[in-house]
Amino acid sequence: MAEEGRTLFCPGTPGAGKTIAAASAIEELKNRYRNDATVAVIYLYCNYQRKESQTAQDLFESLLRQLFDGLPTLPGSIHALYERYYQGQFRPRIDEVIHCIHEVAVTYSRVFIVIDALDECSDTSGNECKKHSGDRTRLLSEVFQLQAQCLVNFFATSRPTPDILETFVQYPSFEVRANEQDVLKYLDAHMSESPVFVIQSPELQHQIKDGILQAMDGSFLLATLHLKSLATQQSPETLLQALADLPTGSQAYTQVYEGLMQRIQAQPMGQTNLAIDALHWLAYARRPLKVKELQHALAVELNSTELDHVKITAVKDIVSACCGLAVVDEKSKFIRLVNHTAYEYFDGLPYHRFELAHAYIGKVCAAYLSFKVFLSGECYASQLCERFQSNSLFEYASHYWDEHARRGCIRDSKTVKDFTESAKAVEASCQGFCASLHDDSRLIFRFPDNFTPLHLSAYYGLSFESYS
Repeated sequence: MAEEGRTLFCPGTPGAGKTIAAASAIEELKNRYRNDATVAVIYLYCNYQRKESQTAQDLFESLLRQLFDGLPTLPGSIHALYERYYQGQFRPRIDEVIHCIHEVAVTYSRVFIVIDALDECSDTSGNECKKHSGDRTRLLSEVFQLQAQCLVNFFATSRPTPDILETFVQYPSFEVRANEQDVLKYLDAHMSESPVFVIQSPELQHQIKDGILQAMDGSFLLATLHLKSLATQQSPETLLQALADLPTGSQAYTQVYEGLMQRIQAQPMGQTNLAIDALHWLAYARRPLKVKELQHALAVELNSTELDHVKITAVKDIVSACCGLAVVDEKSKFIRLVNHTAYEYFDGLPYHRFELAHAYIGKVCAAYLSFKVFLSGECYASQLCERFQSNSLFEYASHYWDEHARRGCIRDSKTVKDFTESAKAVEASCQGFCASLHDDSRLIFRFPDNFTPLHLSAYYGLSFESYS
């Protein structure tokens, strides 16, 4: 921090606290330079679920936006870029964005860049030509070039994958590991959730804490999951055996998640079904979901014409049914799986599980888009805003129903056919889809004359006998 142009790389195992370390660094920098307008603190949180919206182009645009947000007036290069592309509603080329970043960065006395979870940033370019570098490679290359030109300070976190370790081999590094005292405080605070025979036995509590500290391998998350798994034991004997068998090493998370899934299956049927449906959505949705989106999704009945709000489940009941696999960000109101490793666990399940999950999600999306509230078709901008606000799943369903239908192989299902053969429902969905791409579309999007469901079928590559 004291010396310009320095890099600090912080690798760590999953759940060790890397994101907390990054957030703490950002907060410390912002507080330290709060009253200094000549210092910029910009950052990126890479997210496994946001790969589509976290391409190199997206990430550079985010950095540029943060840089010029701190300026009293916009530089001429930003004005020129805006004028060049706004009218045509096209995005600037990535090299133009990078050029602007360099131009704006030199106007500051200091620039700090923090990037969390580099391993969750895709490193595929989407171009088969090998001369095109992947998103992560391009991002790091440009950050290092910016650092050389502007003496930027760079802080990054990541899982210790070989390629990323190689990239930072010449830079100082500090491994992120859970602090044992912090873990002990957590265990003490949550020991009351254990069975009565544990609460009444200080000796068992001591053994639990020692066993978890030995098995957690520097991961705070693993310690919390171990405590949850031990809380299901019914006697001191079975608990001590489970404590001795706590998984460690590279397969620890897989074994823990398998244990949690067994715990979910052992619940009453209603809770089990709720958890399985919720986990399908959280694991296989194409982007992170807001709490209200998931609540609407779980309340959909395939043969209904409207959403029964009485069937909306409280978020605490959803989280409870998922037995530790789901968490809510209270600030952003998003709900997600507990860690990147959980997404990897579900991605690694047999293909038929993957297909069934997408079939379920695709049918729910199609059923939602078929509700009578959408059967009036296209609407005015003011009504469209109300449509989005009142129907929380509308944007997601409009945008992704087709992808789930493809992956779930349900093109010929009655639910999907009922939707695609309803011209007005399709019209409303298309408007929602276009509006979700750009905010401006809510105001300017209009349908061509003679638009029919067949056009939608052709666009999405769906082929139904009724159109032949």
